[in-house]
Amino acid sequence: MKLFFQIFLSLAFFNLSFAQRQVPCPEIDSVMAIIKEGPSELAALYDKQVLFDCGDFDDVDRILLFGNFLNNFMAANLEKYDTLSYAVMLKELKDVQASPAYRESYEISKTRMFVLNSIADTVLFDQNSQTFNDFFPNSEERNYVRTYIGKHQNDTLTFIGILEQYSSIDQELVNDQAPPTQQKNQVNFYAFYDLRTSLENGFYFGKPILLYYSAYLNNDARRIEETWFNDSEINALMKQLTVFQIMCDDRMPMEPDDVAYFKKKYKKTFTYYGDKNAYLQQKDFKVNTQPYFVLYTVEGKKIACFSSTTSIEDFKLFLTKINN
Repeated sequence: MKLFFQIFLSLAFFNLSFAQRQVPCPEIDSVMAIIKEGPSELAALYDKQVLFDCGDFDDVDRILLFGNFLNNFMAANLEKYDTLSYAVMLKELKDVQASPAYRESYEISKTRMFVLNSIADTVLFDQNSQTFNDFFPNSEERNYVRTYIGKHQNDTLTFIGILEQYSSIDQELVNDQAPPTQQKNQVNFYAFYDLRTSLENGFYFGKPILLYYSAYLNNDARRIEETWFNDSEINALMKQLTVFQIMCDDRMPMEPDDVAYFKKKYKKTFTYYGDKNAYLQQKDFKVNTQPYFVLYTVEGKKIACFSSTTSIEDFKLFLTKINN
């Protein structure tokens, strides 16, 4: 299921028209921001936006090129050229696009996007078996998904619509089993991968960003969620933010691709997502306690951190810094 969620969330960020409006690009011959400013998250994000606006890229290209691939590609070209302009980088990317391996990946991704946005039925599911094999490698779950689609298909629901319903089943079961004694927090939490990815995702949502480091076995975190988060003023402020909840004791085993990615990036092998989250909290903020909050502007500039568990009024003042 994790592969499907990654692709589904990626598609949610982009318009699926396969065409982008070209705009004038006065920056095209200028030196890239990451050269001028050094390896900052914000400079890299700005460079990506300029490249996307100036280049002839559609939505499939953006999914394939503008994530971790472009981070690594820019780093490699920084070593290749003394100065790196947007025009040079676009030429390098065009060479990548022309390669047979890229064209194959492009066609596969375009087909997947087309299928996911098609009206769902079991016939189309069977005709695109490889796509759904990739989403659901477990054959038993894949057969269950096919049965679920058969029961819910109609003339309007796309595969994304039906699979979104399917993905919520487990959460509904959890909610049904939970005791209805506490008011449910209405703030949406998003999953955390790493700091760069979270800042990029927050940029697309167009809201300031709140990192919320927490833990399942942390009593202070549960108390704050049940009380502070349901305070009307705090709830209203948090709904103005993109909130990433980062569980530092999550015992979900990491996907092999994620293990390889973080091992290459940090020279460490993580077994569980909680191990990775706890390490990144310590690395990025030199703190290993929860709950811990970090507030960023919509552009990705850090505003403030907060760790007190005793004063709700101080927490309100912390959140209001997004308006300063």
